[in-house]
Amino acid sequence: MKLVAVVGSAVPSGKTRAAIEVIVRAAAECDPAFESDIIDLSRERVSLLDGRALDKYEDQTASVIGRISHGDVFVLGSPIYRGAYTGAFKNLLDLVPLEALEGKVVGIVATGASADHYLAIDYQFRGLLAWFNAYVLPGSVYLDNDAYTAGKVTGKQALTYLDQLAKSLVAVAGRLVGIPALPPSLTRRVMQVARK
Repeated sequence: MKLVAVVGSAVPSGKTRAAIEVIVRAAAECDPAFESDIIDLSRERVSLLDGRALDKYEDQTASVIGRISHGDVFVLGSPIYRGAYTGAFKNLLDLVPLEALEGKVVGIVATGASADHYLAIDYQFRGLLAWFNAYVLPGSVYLDNDAYTAGKVTGKQALTYLDQLAKSLVAVAGRLVGIPALPPSLTRRVMQVARK
């Protein structure tokens, strides 16, 4: 299985990246068969969605969307700016086709300077991922500045939560293999009606 991890900030977000890296390592320890691919939006340029076909973008947009489309399990992370995920993160998911995340296991990580914005996970991320009809894990991780020392996740509780999220991703993804498909998402049903 391929674990695709997204660091959803167009500017370097060392704290979000550090949390994602902890999850990727923990998932590999849980199941060495898990391949991982980290997509960091500060290192890979993705254009603003403007209606062009993916192959018409001159940057890494098509490559990034292709890598996401080949993922089996996902961990999506973003710093919280002004009470929500970043614009770069939302733009990326606007470009991602429904099929890329539909019926797939997704874990959520958010980071912020303080604990004030932890509810963004429930009010922002989950609603966005519901559109894809993804299996969003019920637990998620929100880390504030207290979880870090010199840019590394060092808080014992933070490390425990990241490890638990990684283990949940591996366990749930393994249990879903061979399970019949979900009922179609509301999005897919609306699209099917619109085509008739």
